[in-house]
Amino acid sequence: MSGVVAKYQKYAEYKDSGVEWLGEIPSHWTMNKLRYLFFFNKGLTITKENLVDQGIACINYGEVHSKYGFQIDPLIHNLKCVEEKYLKLSPNALLQKGDFVFADTSEDLKGSGNFTNLVSSEKVFAGYHTIIARPQDAIESRFYAYLFDSQEFRSQIQLAVKGVKVFSITQAMLRASNVWLPSKEEKDKIPNFLDHETAKIDSLIEKQQHLIQLLKEKRQAVISHAVTKGLDPNVPMKDSGVEWLGEVPEHWDTTKIKYVAELTPKKSELSNFDSRLCTFIPMEKLKLGSLFRDEEKQISEVIGGYTYFKDGDLLLAKVTPCFENKNMVIASNLKNGIGFGSSEIYVLRANNKVNTRSLA
Repeated sequence: MSGVVAKYQKYAEYKDSGVEWLGEIPSHWTMNKLRYLFFFNKGLTITKENLVDQGIACINYGEVHSKYGFQIDPLIHNLKCVEEKYLKLSPNALLQKGDFVFADTSEDLKGSGNFTNLVSSEKVFAGYHTIIARPQDAIESRFYAYLFDSQEFRSQIQLAVKGVKVFSITQAMLRASNVWLPSKEEKDKIPNFLDHETAKIDSLIEKQQHLIQLLKEKRQAVISHAVTKGLDPNVPMKDSGVEWLGEVPEHWDTTKIKYVAELTPKKSELSNFDSRLCTFIPMEKLKLGSLFRDEEKQISEVIGGYTYFKDGDLLLAKVTPCFENKNMVIASNLKNGIGFGSSEIYVLRANNKVNTRSLA
């Protein structure tokens, strides 16, 4: 990061922006409101049922959040479509090159302010739960894209949104948002600089992700070989009798999990009136190799509708393809040695024939 920062040259003078969370800006920059620089509209009032495979491309709020944030090009990105009748029914929801599409709802505060920018001249509709922001000068669209993606701009959106489980933004919030504007020349130079720098960073991220994937595969291969072939390469082998397993060491036994572990242990060893505290683990707190143990509840409160487990049990998430994503963990350090969690958790309790770590 220091190499990038070193490329920035300090301006001769700075001034107070007048906005607490922004601080100082170069003295020749100006402050403005989006209402004076953009035209606003809303996306189509449709639902998922209105989406089809052929027609006019359509970008919806879910894709802004999860797939095509920052910029969208229907020639590259795979979008669902709407019928051509909307060209007449809702012409104001049809985008122009340079337009911005903001998702008007988010399931978390961090996602408030997520947007995408149309960088193509192809016909594209803004879909459901979206707000259209059209710059008065489309040539400056790239600069605005980076400005909207800055932490400073997002912070003011996140301070303005309302909601608890779902956070909503409105046209009024966007209109009232502050923006800081450099000279015309800098509006051209800044996006060019950022295009170059972010492309290098994105390339490094892609290489690291590829390396991480290779390491994950190597990790899995090491584990698989150790638990199916053992550690001695010279030991005699035999056919396991299981097609997908192949040969195993001659002295090993093969059996079914039900003979070495109990699935979903019964709660009968506990009392419905037990007032002791236990660890409570919702599904989202079952992560790779560890548990988040920051919640505690009385056993009597959770014994009726939640999954029971105790120290030493193996927990597996039902709904994530846990064997692929490794959402499994051995329970340990539970309050009073007891835990309860989501009904979407499998519990395996090893008997004296096998160690729990060998199951994991």
